[in-house]
Amino acid sequence: MRVVKTFYPRDVYAQLLDEIEVEHAPPAGGVRLALMNGQAVGCGMFRTIGPGVAEIKRVFVSDVARGTGAGYAVMMSLIDQCRKQGFDCIRMDTGKPLEAATRLYLSMGFQLRDAYSEVPEIAKDTLLFFEMPLKPDKPT
Repeated sequence: MRVVKTFYPRDVYAQLLDEIEVEHAPPAGGVRLALMNGQAVGCGMFRTIGPGVAEIKRVFVSDVARGTGAGYAVMMSLIDQCRKQGFDCIRMDTGKPLEAATRLYLSMGFQLRDAYSEVPEIAKDTLLFFEMPLKPDKPT
């Protein structure tokens, strides 16, 4: 909880929510939802963080949808959209305790890497960083 409060004090979190529609809007980003019986059970988003580089953020799957493939579906949709929008690679991070998420990302082809942005000292030992190079779509 201390790490979350370090990254997202109340004012920073409020600003983040205010800017989601702008920062994650096409063509610089996107948002994806996973639905189950018409209810949102998962989400994820991406944004541009540099030329040709996308960052996947805020991937979440509710307890009711864990183990159903919802997380995989959200991630595949995000990856496919990044590829379609011409990104060269995707970066992301997750907390070390999120072992199922880490296994999913590695199984999808993400590779562990060093931090790609400034990380507060308090969080350095709690995060894992990933990168996936994207190959262009093959012509059909």
